[in-house]
Amino acid sequence: MGLAMLVAGCVQTSTARFPSASHHPDEEAPESERRPDGVSLELESGPPPYQSRQATDQAVASLRAPLGLEEAEKVIEAFFEAVLNEDINGVSKLLRPGAMAYDTRTTGTPRTLNLLAQWRNRFSQFEYERLRTRVVFRPSELMSYRPPHLDRLPLEVRELDPSEDASGSGRPTAVVMRATLLARSVDGEQLFGPELYFWLERDENRYEIFQVAENVPY
Repeated sequence: MGLAMLVAGCVQTSTARFPSASHHPDEEAPESERRPDGVSLELESGPPPYQSRQATDQAVASLRAPLGLEEAEKVIEAFFEAVLNEDINGVSKLLRPGAMAYDTRTTGTPRTLNLLAQWRNRFSQFEYERLRTRVVFRPSELMSYRPPHLDRLPLEVRELDPSEDASGSGRPTAVVMRATLLARSVDGEQLFGPELYFWLERDENRYEIFQVAENVPY
């Protein structure tokens, strides 16, 4: 009798039931309680192009990190190397198209020349290669001037800075470099002025010379 009751109890025991994935309560929730579908957001346009400077009234500005002065020094060293090799193509590669030369020897308004044409003429008149065995300048002695400290330049040179245009339409200067010449004559013939001032602007990841001032000795 006891065995029969035990068997009957086993037969009547129900198997535990678990809800399947197809019957998840979240899927049976009322429409008002469901979470909203994901929303994909797309920017209407990318960030503005990178610039070295930007007006303060612009809402969004993408500015480049400034180039170090060592990059400007490399340009000046390359310039003198090209000059002492009388390499007009080497000079040209360092200049911005239309770069100008200012002769500060004269009083009043300095005489202006196309910089590349000036050096082509100088190579035809003088032997700059004869200075190759001498120390013409020392890179460690280069002086640099950055905005807003261009007022520290000598007056006759400061007035040549294009960013000082009274009309407000001048071009921004990245840096001005001053090279003091140590050897500048051959057999008593002066080939350089005492100092050269170089105005440089940024072009992507390098500097270009767009203006030079010199007390030209001839």
